[in-house]
Parts: sequence; structure tokens; C-alpha cells
Amino acid sequence: MSTGTFDANKAQNLPEIEKQMAVRCVEHAQTYWNLLEKIKPSSLRLTKLDDEMYEDFQATFPEFAESADPKSVLKVDEEAMKSPAGKEKWRVFINKYENKGFKADFIPICLFALSPVADYNFGTLIRTDASDEYTQFNTTFVTRLQFYVYEIARCRRGLNDWVYEKAQKEAAKEKAKKAASGSNPSTPVSSRLAGLCVDLQRHTFWWWHMGKGKREEADAEHGPDLPNVGGREAVGGGAEPRTQPVHHRHHVNLTEQPERGPSRPSFELFFSPTNNPLVLCTVCKMVFARRFSTRAFGAARCPSTPATSSTRRLLTTSAPRHNVTTGGASGSASASPGSYRNLALGLLAVGLGANAYYLSQRDSKLQLDGPKAVVPSGEYSYSNPQLPFEYGSKQDFEAAIEELKAYFTSQGEAWDDFVTTDDDELERRGLDENGHRSSSEGTKPSVAVYVRDTPDVQQVIRIANKYRMPIVPFSGGTSLEGHYIAPFAGISIDMSRMDKVIAFHPADGDIVVQAGIGWETVNQYCAKNGNQLFFPLDPGPGATIGGMIGTGCSGTNAVRYGTARGEHFLDMKVVLANGEIISTRGGGRARKSSAGFDIGKIIVGAEGTLGIVTEVTLRLAPKMPSDAVAVASFPNVEAASQTVNEILLSGVPVQCIELLDYKMIQSINESNLCGRRYDEKDSLFFKLSGGEAAVAEAKEAITRASVKFGARRESVEFETDKERAAKIWEGRKAALWAVAATNEAPGVKVWTTDVCVPISALPRLVRESQKDFQESGLTGTAIVGHAGDGNFHALIPFNASDSKELQTTTEVVGRLCERAQKLQGTCTGEHGVGMGKIEYLEKELPAATIRVMKAIKLALDPNNLLNPGKLYPHPAAAASS
Repeated sequence: MSTGTFDANKAQNLPEIEKQMAVRCVEHAQTYWNLLEKIKPSSLRLTKLDDEMYEDFQATFPEFAESADPKSVLKVDEEAMKSPAGKEKWRVFINKYENKGFKADFIPICLFALSPVADYNFGTLIRTDASDEYTQFNTTFVTRLQFYVYEIARCRRGLNDWVYEKAQKEAAKEKAKKAASGSNPSTPVSSRLAGLCVDLQRHTFWWWHMGKGKREEADAEHGPDLPNVGGREAVGGGAEPRTQPVHHRHHVNLTEQPERGPSRPSFELFFSPTNNPLVLCTVCKMVFARRFSTRAFGAARCPSTPATSSTRRLLTTSAPRHNVTTGGASGSASASPGSYRNLALGLLAVGLGANAYYLSQRDSKLQLDGPKAVVPSGEYSYSNPQLPFEYGSKQDFEAAIEELKAYFTSQGEAWDDFVTTDDDELERRGLDENGHRSSSEGTKPSVAVYVRDTPDVQQVIRIANKYRMPIVPFSGGTSLEGHYIAPFAGISIDMSRMDKVIAFHPADGDIVVQAGIGWETVNQYCAKNGNQLFFPLDPGPGATIGGMIGTGCSGTNAVRYGTARGEHFLDMKVVLANGEIISTRGGGRARKSSAGFDIGKIIVGAEGTLGIVTEVTLRLAPKMPSDAVAVASFPNVEAASQTVNEILLSGVPVQCIELLDYKMIQSINESNLCGRRYDEKDSLFFKLSGGEAAVAEAKEAITRASVKFGARRESVEFETDKERAAKIWEGRKAALWAVAATNEAPGVKVWTTDVCVPISALPRLVRESQKDFQESGLTGTAIVGHAGDGNFHALIPFNASDSKELQTTTEVVGRLCERAQKLQGTCTGEHGVGMGKIEYLEKELPAATIRVMKAIKLALDPNNLLNPGKLYPHPAAAASS
């Protein structure tokens, strides 16, 4: 349903949820009141953006400026605030903070205080008259941004100081009383709020729960025997302010938590350890999105455990839960903003512990939120309980495309240079060479958007959030597991124009680049600038830095330089799913750092599901003086693998060791791509690096080991001349293209997949796989591998138009993955999981590990917008299985 068609007056609310909502709103009020009593309000800062919000508030609403009248914020004029003109003015003001992601300094936001959260439009209570306490008749419901600006102004102007002064006087009296009696009773806590708790909870539930029609019916039945206490929907809520009184018989006693059970949906706000602490439930988020209705909440449940129940009892009592007493100086510890932050950290630890305990008790499969997600009964789900998310409608997508066009036009550009819906452009993003295609509708994106820089990416993500469009990164288009396919349509965000070098620091051995640049271009740039540095990861021609990060790639140089999961990326600039921009190391270029855990390592291998990488600081390596190569042929794969083990254990400086089976050598010779022929046997290709002495030592070790395990001495070929060495190495570089060139029949594609095992298990894996290929009729399959680390690729020609042959190929690839896993290997060494290997990832990793991955995904992308259907099972697929 489009947000523009929502009618708040027709929305139906769920009573049990609203009871919880009432309790949390009151807890927020209790906590804030405790702070006013403990810290002098005129010196209290509520958020990191106090100064900015205060100035903006006065500029937008000059009638509340301090220069006009310091007491102008003493009272809240509900009628003016909630009039049509007032709503519109407030809406514009509040939405400016949608992407600010400010941090709260005090406990009312509790766990939100620990990380930037755009909580600008969540609901809360405010006193309509700052000269009085929170009472049943002195509160109204507003968005949190309204609460902040009013209370910031009230605190700065001294309008809340009376609360602190009164509390201090009472504390002094209590202290004197204790001294006179000689007793030492425990210090009383916020007795006024404790006494008012039930009434406020009743009051909150009343005006939250009763729709306009229900309130009028109740008034007609019971008569106006109470003053007005309700009808105060937050700004933008849609219902008119209530003018009729209400009757107490409709109030609900909320001193006890509503009963929990498998058939009752329930939600914890702000303090709840029963929710995933990484993504806190925020049911109040509603009015300015204009789509709040608790009707949608009933599908999700938050089960309770002994650990979470005990923690909840601790956190849902009255004011004592914060250890903030009314005694001021008589407290056991002095209060300060820092102490409250420490308490927030403590509460987070309790919540994380409770959540970890809960997860440790569950073995069931977890599902991410998404279109038509199904939450089985009794299963703990990482779905988003406050807004079960569905992707936008066709109309939403069309509106988003128009807004994308408008954005580039506003930048002074011709929009059609950046935004395209051309069928050919979209089609090539809908099917990869391996034949990966989702069973869902919409296997190609709705639109492709070419971005130039980080602000472009940020704006595209903001628009995608607004219209609930999936976002799929695309750059070199060389990935092999369906990474850039858009199974749920949406936006293909094309990074290929982000190919600039931002800064080069040869003295420090690093370079800062945009994520769309190719690794080959980086090395050409380094060579052009006359130095001996290069970027050692070499996954294949056409690969870009962003894609290499996403898949956690490696390449032929991995034996010497490692993989993308090493220390090659010193810093990354990443745009998260909410549009926030982070730097994984804060822009630092130090070669090492132990400051905090490495966020970059979470991004590497995440396949674009956690954020879009836009800029990267690459760690470069020095080129070695010599690039000698060698090739040797063997009677079988076992002999070649034994040779590899012996060479690696000898410690000679080998940069690459590549295995090509006899089928691959046959394809290379048949393709005539190299201008020479090779012995059609299982062969090893070596690349050596170092000085003359090191290369000579390596040559001797390779010859000795090769001959020992069956190679003819005359078949071991070496070359140190740069041009002739490159000619030998062409055979390895041409492997993929050779298989494609020798299988050019109509409809034939080459399915390329990879697995990795311990080096000692490589011969068995290759032998059993070759047998499987032959018995399955896939006789053209060739193998090329990084023998130095046990990683090999199978290149399988198949007829993509033949459904039976496609099915056979899919099954063979599945058996290959399972075979590698049984040998203590992995279903993918460097290609990534994408769409093609999700089921094998779940077989490979423990359930608890998968749950942690999903928790991280949900924390950073709760609406499942970033590259959905990759790496993690999509809810729609899980539900249908």
C-alpha cells in the first residue's frame, strides 16, 4: 500500500501491543524525570546535536525564540501544533533530521544511546506545562524530535531547574531526618512518579488505543464526567484532537506486564532484552511515514526465556532501575552524564547476554524479513517486528525512478546519462554466465543508475529506502555466482564510472581509489608513475576493487600475498542501508592498528549485503626483481599435487603454483590462443619472484621435486626473459577463454565454479570430480586451480537452453561442493556464495554462526534492501521450501 493512501482514522490497533507501548512511554518519562532531579537541567545536554537543533528550532519557529519570550516553550499549544498548518510545518522541520542519526546522551533512549539511530519521529510523552510534573492531565503524545527541541529549550532557559531544586531540598530533609533518627533506611526514589505510574499508564493506553470513533462512543455511553485527558495523536497522525471527556472504566491497569504466550504478539521497546539488541524494536516509529498501524504487527512474536524474563523484571520496575535517587548528594555514587552512559553500556551487556543465551537454546532456521515472510510458530525470527517489510509496488518503483531522474537533473546533468531503463542494459544484469536466475518474478532490475561518487550512492540509497526498492551493486560484471542479478527487481547501482584514483602515496606504499576501478588499472597507474609498487590480488581480467572486496577474492598470487581477507584494504568508505556513510578505519592509513574490532573484515566477503563500498585505501606491495616462470607436465594429478607439497615445504620463493588438468591443456591447444602448444598432460605452471640467487634456488627445487614425482626432466621448462616468460604464462591466462572458444555451439555456456580443500586432499578431490564429470555426460569439463592453496575451478560447458542438461550441471556442481566439504574444505574458495551456493553455506557453517551473520545483516539492513537473495536465504524462498 502506498504511503500516500493511508488513512489514520481507519487504522485498527492491537490492545496488547498498545499496553506495552504505554508502559514504555511511561518508562521514558520516568527516566527523564530522574535525570531532571539528579542533574541541574540548565547544564544538561540531551543529544549530540543540541546546539544545532536549538538554533534550527528558533529559526523555524520564531515565536519560540528566546529573544522573543524565554517562557514561550513553557507550555505546549496542542491545538496549534496539531492543526493542519502546524502539522505540515512540524513535518518539514522533523524530516530534516531523518538522516542525521544523532546520538542521545542520556538514558531515555537507553540502548539507542550507543549507536547513531535516526529516532527523530518515534513517539514519546511530553509535559504540556513545564511548571508541573508528569500527571494524567499534563501530558501529550509527540514525536521524539518535538520532545527534544522543547526540552532542550526548557532546560537551557532554566524552566526545568525547579525540578532539580525541589529534589535537592527533599533530599536534604530526608538526610536530616535520617541523621536525627539514627536510622539509615534506603533512599526513597521518585515517589511522585512511582505513585503516578499507574494513572499515566492508564492515560497513555487510553489515548493511544481509542480511535476517534471509539472515544466518541465511550463518551456518549458514560458521559463527560472527567476532564479531557486524551485524543492527542502525534503530529501527522491524522485524527483530530479530542474534545470529549472519557470515563475511567475504560482505563486498563498496566502495572503488570500483559500475559505472554505463543498466541499473543508482544513487543518490548527501548529497554527490551527479548528483542535482538542489535536492532531494537521501535513500534512508535510512525507518523511522518504516514503508515502506522499495529494491525501489521501481529505476525511476529518475541518469546520469553528465564534469562530475558529476569532481565525484563529488572528493567521494567519504577525509577530505581537507574540507581538515580531523589536524595541528590546522599546517593551512593555521584551522577553525571558519563555515569549514565556507563549504565547504558551495562544495560546493553545484559541485553546481549540474554539474547546470546536465548540464541544458544535455539536450533531452528532463522529467516530474514522480506516480502511475504512467514514466521513459523515457536520459531525465533530475525524479522523486523514493528514493520513487517514488503518491497514497494510497481507505482512506488516508478515514482523512485522519476526521483532518481530529478536528482541528477538537479546536479546539472542530463538524467539519461545516469538513469536508464533500456531493456538491453537491464537484461545483461538479469542472467549471468552460469545460468543463475531466481525463481521469483523480476529477474532483472527495474532501473540501472550510474553513480559518480559517494554522495550519488548515498542519494540512491535514500531514494531506495523511501520507495522500498532493493539495491544490487554492479561494476565489472565478472562475478560467477549470480551476485549482480536482481531477483526482486529494484535498482542496479552501477559503479563502473567510479574508477578514479583519489590519492597516491608511494612513500607509504598505499593508494586511495574509488571502488569501481579495476585492479589492472591500479597496477597500470602505479607503473605509469614510475615506481615498483603493485596491488597483488589478481582474481581475473575485468574485476574491480569493489567486487573483489564483496566476494573476498584472491587469485594466482595468493600463495605469496594472501587473499582479500588479509591486510590489503587499510580503510574503506561504506554507505550503509540507511544512507549513513562510515569509514572503517576513520580515514587512517597506518599499516596496522589494534583500535577496536575491524569493521572492514565484516564488509569483505559480505557481497554487498551490508553496505556499498565507495572508496578504498589499498595496501601495495613492492615488485620483485625477477618474474621467472616454469611449466612441468606430470603423469597424473596425484604426482602434480605431491610436487606442490614438496616445493611449498622447501621454502623457496614461489609466487604462483597453478594446476591445469589434461582437459584444460587440450582446450588451450585446440583454441590456438597462445601461439604455442603444451604437453597434453596434467601440468603445473609456476611463477617465481626474487633476486637471481633466489630464482636459481627455486629452479633447482622445482626441477628436483618434479622429476622425483614422475615428470620428465626435459618437460620442465624455465624462462627468465620477460617476453618469453609471458609467452609461457599465456597458457594459464587463456584457460577460461580457451574453454569458451572450443565450445561455441548455439546455446552453450561455460559454468565456472570453485571449491577449496586442504592441499593434501586436492588429488582425491580432482580424481573423484573428474570421474563424476565423465559419468554425468559433462565430458568437456576442464579443471584449473590454484594448487598452492588447494583451490580449483571447474569449467563446465553446458547447453543453457536444455533444461535437463542445466539440471544435470546444477546437480554436479552441488556434489562438487559437498565433496569438498566432506574433505574439510569449503564450497567456495574465492568466487563467493551469491545465489548459487546458499544451501551449501548453510551445510558448511554451524547454525549458530549463520545466526550471527543474519543478526549482523539485520542490524545493518533491517529492511533487506541490499543485494537481497544473496549469501542469506531470502524469506520468500525459505517460506516456499
